[in-house]
Amino acid sequence: MSGALYTLDELDAVLREDGRSGYVGVSAIDGLVAALVAGPATVAPETWLPLIFAGKMPEAAEGTSGRRIVDTIRAHYSSVEMMLATRPRDYTPMFMNHLGQVIIEDWVTGFMTGFSLAPDAWMPIVLSPTRYKLRPILASNELGRSLLPELSPIELSNIQDGAHNTIGAAVVELHKATRKLRRAPKPARSPKPRRRRQ
Repeated sequence: MSGALYTLDELDAVLREDGRSGYVGVSAIDGLVAALVAGPATVAPETWLPLIFAGKMPEAAEGTSGRRIVDTIRAHYSSVEMMLATRPRDYTPMFMNHLGQVIIEDWVTGFMTGFSLAPDAWMPIVLSPTRYKLRPILASNELGRSLLPELSPIELSNIQDGAHNTIGAAVVELHKATRKLRRAPKPARSPKPRRRRQ
């Protein structure tokens, strides 16, 4: 990393300045990072980073604002990774707050974006008892609700109403559950050279 990093408040302001179309704010980035760090699959940065910038990475040459943005996001990823591994009780999701109201929608959207990057890897989680621990997240998103067919609309709504208090614990439990499931993408096998007949 090069130069000073932005604070997360500064990063949010930079990403939203000038009405940059399609750029993702810090709350959604934090949700995405939570899914990537706590989830069952290792997703390469070149796959998930462009999603923050409407599909196209910014200019990230040494000394540019783009480089500082990317370095700050990578540092946040490392911070969440370290916290969940060593100090899970201190983990707190970064929700938005407007006029005293906690807004979780951006965070949950970011998390479910991370989910969608490796759906096959998530299936063992969705089909296991861990799914019940993820109810605060799943009940707060349209795709997530489709994974909870056993719950009525009223039950989903009740879970969503209190989700801002329970999502942090859900991420910690997910991280614990995926320690053995986590896997990196398998490298492509190179063809074996054929032996020449003598």
